Amino acid sequence: HDIPIIIVSYKDREEDKLKGMEAGANYYLTKSSFHDDTFIEAVHDLIGDAAE
Repeated sequence: HDIPIIIVSYKDREEDKLKGMEAGANYYLTKSSFHDDTFIEAVHDLIGDAAE
């Protein structure tokens, strides 16, 4: 089974995001953007209706 991976990091350089995605993450979110609905949208996208 595939396990969804969401990285939440303070590192927001493009190079860091690329490394995270290359390592197999489905999403790379920065803590500076964590206050909006980005995390909730990512979780919903990854697990869909099972989250409800």
